[in-house]
Amino acid sequence: MKIALSAGHNVYIGSNFDCGAVGNGKREADITKATVKNLISLLESQGHKVKDVTPYNQKFSEKKSHHLKRCREVDNFGADLYLDVHINAGGGTGVETWIYSNGSSSKKHAEKICNNVSRHIGIRNRGVKVNPNYWSLKHCKAPAIIIEGCFIDNANDVKKLNPKNYAEAIAMSFGEIKESKPNTDKKLYRVQTGAFSVRKNADDLLKKLKAKGYDAIVVQDKGLYKVQTGAFSKRENANKLVMQLKKDGFEAFIV
Repeated sequence: MKIALSAGHNVYIGSNFDCGAVGNGKREADITKATVKNLISLLESQGHKVKDVTPYNQKFSEKKSHHLKRCREVDNFGADLYLDVHINAGGGTGVETWIYSNGSSSKKHAEKICNNVSRHIGIRNRGVKVNPNYWSLKHCKAPAIIIEGCFIDNANDVKKLNPKNYAEAIAMSFGEIKESKPNTDKKLYRVQTGAFSVRKNADDLLKKLKAKGYDAIVVQDKGLYKVQTGAFSKRENANKLVMQLKKDGFEAFIV
């Protein structure tokens, strides 16, 4: 798949740098830039062709202009999908994605991204939303998704999300993530379905889980390849997943 990426903001509007939302000592532009950098290597390792269309530090007379420039770059690249990476603000919590319409082919990817960011980072899933008037969605030929990873003015959200795990969570929607490290900012309950000394055995189990609709990953830890799925702040939610996995014929326990 050809995937175009954009780090939200990171341009000058007139003489002022557009850093996006600000909160808890962080700037949106810094987070999105670092996230896209991580995301490029992750997606390329999965076999995707990737292009960053962000016009970093370029000057524009108005906000719409840099969005149109990004969209032109997306179309010139011949992208199959455009991911516009952002961080939210406004007093809420959690991850949400925006698409042009419910009939867009990007919807299935937007749903996966919400699910994976919510599970991997341990924040609320606000779901997929529609707005045909957002420039990133309106002016690209390619299906586009605006990703709002968390709320920068929510201290708990910002504590959990960082550019590395944000990029990992997005990339999980497009393939396997290798040697992913759990988020240790807060205790999360993960469900493990196997641990192997041979990578192929872990990969075989991963395929079986994905065939059943589970978003699983392989984590390399202390010489073992551990197959895990889910990341929950509440143990009771992890228990529900364990029960479902066992019902589907898998061994499962909480780690």
